[in-house]
Amino acid sequence: MVKIKYILGVVIVLGLLLPSTAIRATSNVTEVPYAVTSDTYIDLYKNVIDSVVTIIVEAEGERIGGILKDLPPNSPFNQLFKDKTEPLVPRSIGKGSGFIISSEGLIYTNHHVIFGGKDRDPKMKLSDIIVVWHDQKYRKATLVASDKMADIAILQIEREGDETFKALPLGDSSKVQPGTMVASIGSPLDHPFSITSGIISGIDRSVGKGVWVTMLQTDAVINKGNSGGPLFNLKGEVIGMNTQIISPSGFFIGIGYALPSNVIQKVANKLLNEGEVIRPWIGVQLSDLNDESKEKFDIDAETKVIVFLSLAPSGPAGKAGFQPYDMILKVNGVEIDTETLVNIIADSKPGDEIKCLVRRVTDFEKGTYEDIEIILTVGKMTDGDMG
Repeated sequence: MVKIKYILGVVIVLGLLLPSTAIRATSNVTEVPYAVTSDTYIDLYKNVIDSVVTIIVEAEGERIGGILKDLPPNSPFNQLFKDKTEPLVPRSIGKGSGFIISSEGLIYTNHHVIFGGKDRDPKMKLSDIIVVWHDQKYRKATLVASDKMADIAILQIEREGDETFKALPLGDSSKVQPGTMVASIGSPLDHPFSITSGIISGIDRSVGKGVWVTMLQTDAVINKGNSGGPLFNLKGEVIGMNTQIISPSGFFIGIGYALPSNVIQKVANKLLNEGEVIRPWIGVQLSDLNDESKEKFDIDAETKVIVFLSLAPSGPAGKAGFQPYDMILKVNGVEIDTETLVNIIADSKPGDEIKCLVRRVTDFEKGTYEDIEIILTVGKMTDGDMG
């Protein structure tokens, strides 16, 4: 069975629904030359490598007895050798990649790189976060903020005085198309600062249950240790953050996913400016209604209609009284499609009310139905709503 894995080997389910405004770093990088050669990638690597880092995360460890560890729990020698214990040893819980996004030393990476994924002991406390450059220089960093649902973390390098760092520009991921040539840099499988190349295989990919964020799909080779690292276009702009692979073995088989740069920046802006990301949520899986169903239930073929395919019983839509396969004729008196409803929810706040005109099937075989009005109160997504 094929499984979805973090690039550290851990399952992820994302959840995100954000307003469309964002602050984006600008780029003065020159356009890609017409002919792409090996020199293109050599130059790209040289231009960006000072801004890519390996991230090592350690947690508070345990005292491990040099002699005691080999003795049975009830051995009388335990008391004799009780003072012969080794000092507290930090435990490594994560290793991945990241990239510098500001001259002051802010770094973007994945949340699961810092917190070790779902298998981490929740009682374990972070001890040190260490960032390492390609020239073996290293520095401690502190966690500024993180968002589990979007799988994004922001770190701050411990600066010396007014020290500055070379930052990477963010590209506009909305302009990325299938076929766009890309390069990935990271530290996979203990091979630090490796570069691989490929293309964007697809855009707007949904991965896992309850996914609001759509991902960039790439065939550029990424493996465990690439998590949090940058995915570049050939202008040297970051267009994504390597986050997941699909693989039955845990190793790359040609399908990798990256968080789009626009999503990263939206989340980062919220975390830095407001301290958290508040996600409006209605708890449904939806789609545009097909023409066959429109004809069966007396809806004009040109009319925009949404159908709720499934819903979380304890979610806002379920609590409001919606049922699976309800057809939404109008929202706030206007005909809309799926994309428009998603944008309406994105621009809403938890507690906002949305008036929905619903066509509900009473007998599918006979094609009978009733039209009802339901008031939907927008909710706030939490970690428990992710899957």
